[in-house]
Amino acid sequence: AALAVLTQAEVAALAHIGPLPESVIKAARQANLPIIILPNNISLRQMHQAALTLITNRQAQMTQRAAQVRQQLEQLVAEGAGLEAIVWAMADLTRKGVIMQDKRLIPVATWTHPTLGQMWNDVLQSLGNPDLLPRGWSDRKFAAAQRRIEHQALPGGLARFVTPIVVK
Repeated sequence: AALAVLTQAEVAALAHIGPLPESVIKAARQANLPIIILPNNISLRQMHQAALTLITNRQAQMTQRAAQVRQQLEQLVAEGAGLEAIVWAMADLTRKGVIMQDKRLIPVATWTHPTLGQMWNDVLQSLGNPDLLPRGWSDRKFAAAQRRIEHQALPGGLARFVTPIVVK
């Protein structure tokens, strides 16, 4: 029950001093909640260092994964693949629903993840709102000049990656 509360509160990780029951570890894995199991004699400083290491590693992993996805998508573009093929590849890489929008935020290709089912139309509609873009991204010149992938948390436990696809 406590693990469900932590997950719902969007806790990034759980630190625990001493061993945990296997059932708690299994539940944490299912909830994709990292656990740091600390020895009984750990100092506050050591615990702080362990937390910073976890956060840094997770951010580095997300950055690396985003770069891999971008590289594979750029390869598809170079090969002349169509938008649907690019969206399918991105969905295959991420195991998530994918929406590719034009500069006016109109969907030009989509792939719906089965878990989104009935809420997919709501997702499409809300992502067409330029006010929900990360700061600065509603300016098309700003967006076209970006060479980064921005992660944005969305209401309802959803998230999106925002990056321009510039065709010259």
